[in-house]
Amino acid sequence: MDLDFIRPEGFEWDKGNLDHIKKHKIRYEDCEEIFNNKPLLVKKDQRHSQMEERFEVLGKTNAGKKIFLVYATRRSKMRVVSARDQSKLKTIPKFKNEGEEDKFWSTHDSTDYVDWGKAVVNPVFPNLKMSTRSITLRVTDSLYNSLKQLANKKDIHYQSLIKVYLAEKVAEEFHPRFA
Repeated sequence: MDLDFIRPEGFEWDKGNLDHIKKHKIRYEDCEEIFNNKPLLVKKDQRHSQMEERFEVLGKTNAGKKIFLVYATRRSKMRVVSARDQSKLKTIPKFKNEGEEDKFWSTHDSTDYVDWGKAVVNPVFPNLKMSTRSITLRVTDSLYNSLKQLANKKDIHYQSLIKVYLAEKVAEEFHPRFA
């Protein structure tokens, strides 16, 4: 299957697509999280890729919520067109615009319309960077010094070590049986 997973380098979020997903109780973090979890199924949306390349994705969040989304690749960014909580395979209608597509997926389940048997399973997006947020974290001097020493032993920056430790602990909390 000829799918270009190297091109996307991040996500394109704006008021339009954020409002679309929010009204369906999907957070942008949910959309991004599914690309870090398995299983992840991705297939080209042949029917709607005439004007731009579109892909259909089925994945799950860290909390285990199944998400179906459609994204277009624009200027090496993923623009989420539609996202739904996946909760029946028919022909997907042609849509005139993103709003019409959004309205359709708000009342339909992707497994009714998408043959996930033709999807690429667990593709790797080597250049994809998740949205980040800077935070301030206050720690004791002794914890700070210990983190710096550990990071130095591992030959990584202490802030990277903190992110690794946080990610491991969060994954353990969400999926205790895999810890």
